[in-house]
Parts: sequence; C-alpha cells; structure tokens
Amino acid sequence: MVTCISDEDLEKKKEFDVELGGIVRSFIMRQLQPVCIVAHNGDNFDFKIIVSHLDAVGITLPESVHATDSLKAFRRQHKECKNESNNGEIAAERAVNGKRKRFSCSLKNLYDSFVGGEFENAHSAEGDALALLRLVIHKPDILEYLEKGAHQLCCQNKNSETKNSSEKSRVSLDEKDASQVQDEYFSQLEKEGLL
Repeated sequence: MVTCISDEDLEKKKEFDVELGGIVRSFIMRQLQPVCIVAHNGDNFDFKIIVSHLDAVGITLPESVHATDSLKAFRRQHKECKNESNNGEIAAERAVNGKRKRFSCSLKNLYDSFVGGEFENAHSAEGDALALLRLVIHKPDILEYLEKGAHQLCCQNKNSETKNSSEKSRVSLDEKDASQVQDEYFSQLEKEGLL
C-alpha cells in the first residue's frame, strides 16, 4: 500500500459529487490568482485525478489555475547539474561495486538528501505536501524548474497531445508576489513548529 489508503477507508467515504467539486473549486479560487498546484509525479497521477473528478461532475477550473510536477522539475535540474559537471558525475551519484548508482528523485530520497532524515506521514497528502514545501525551502533554486514546467490545469485532458510542447502556458510571479508567498509559508511553518 503506497498511499496509506486502504479499501476499507474508501468504502467509508462518500463519492466525489458536485458539492465536493464545488468545494474544491472554491478553495482553489479563494487563493491569490494565478494559482499553481504542485505535486510530486502530479502529471502522471494527481492532476489527472483532480481534472477527471471535476469533469465528471461538470466543474471546470479557469485558465488562471496551473499545475507543475515537482518530480519532473527535480529530474530536469538533476540532469542539467549532471551535464554541467566536469566529469559527468555529481556527488549524488556514487559508484557501487564499480557501477554508477542512479540518483533517485523520489520524494523520500530528495528529502533525505537535501533536508535530512525521513519525513512523517509519507504518502499521505499532508505529509507529502509538507515534505515538498520543506524541500523547496531548503532548495529554492528548484522554483525556476517548477515554474518552467507549469501548465494550465483546466486543459490537462483536452490538450494532452500538446502537453510537452513549447506552447505550454507559463506563469511567473514577480519578485514581490514570490516574496509574499514565501513569507506566508515560512510564517505558517513557524506557527506549526516545523521550522
């Protein structure tokens, strides 16, 4: 069980309906626009689920709602760092028994490598979100890669064939907005005793 959700848990839950879809949309729309939802492996899992559930109940998100996959961002950054290094090998890749060990961009490995230790509630929505937030705080240069990978969430299913094209819509925060968002997250983490 990867997600910490069992069949028994699902049997107790109500189906995703128009009421819940409206709540999800309202939550997203309450945020300062444009919004960018970040998930690790989100393009292959989370975003497809969100869009398909909302579509199933007739709820759409405006074009100001974007998404970006942190797994792809970390992989892109790792590949660029590897290509820029002198010998093509960075510290994260070490030879094991004469063979190069591939660097894993799993959330668990990234957290251990850049933040240190293990994080609580792995594979739960809250645990993974907090781990990803701490990763960004410890590795703020990843923001550039997250921004480059941003695409409109409302169009994920409709434009799947152009998903990887250079025509992706991109959103960038100006320095003031980015600083405000960062300050709000740091403040929240401090309130919760996580920093």
